[in-house]
Amino acid sequence: MVKAFNDGKEFAEMWRGAKTIADGLRVPAAVGDFLILRAIRESNGTVIAVSDEKNF
Repeated sequence: MVKAFNDGKEFAEMWRGAKTIADGLRVPAAVGDFLILRAIRESNGTVIAVSDEKNF
């Protein structure tokens, strides 16, 4: 989502070989990615990326 948002894309690209300790985020393609990106933009929200190491 972060890359798609920062690149101004409407859809997120498939992320092959995704690895993270956050099981719910480890999917190759997000379902409803365009809805997520639209909601972030329409609410003047933002996105950030954090490493697994930052969470501990």
